[in-house]
Amino acid sequence: MESFRYDPIDLERPAFRLLRLLKGGGCDIACELFQAFLDERENAVSYEALSYTWGSAEICDGIKVNGRWLPITPNLYRALQDLRLRD
Repeated sequence: MESFRYDPIDLERPAFRLLRLLKGGGCDIACELFQAFLDERENAVSYEALSYTWGSAEICDGIKVNGRWLPITPNLYRALQDLRLRD
């Protein structure tokens, strides 16, 4: 599977990236990464924040982001497993 690459973020507007955790079961985790903009109040997306830099920096797990493989730490993998909805 092809490795994930970040698309450039829009620097012309107050933008940030959000990760949408897709529902599912099992050990494969799929997500969508997209840009959100602080100046679009009518299209605001609600979100919750999760730090992904705690614990070991060892990369030994992975997820699919926009259909591509992204290596992640074991702590982040376990957190996403626990947060993901089955249905």
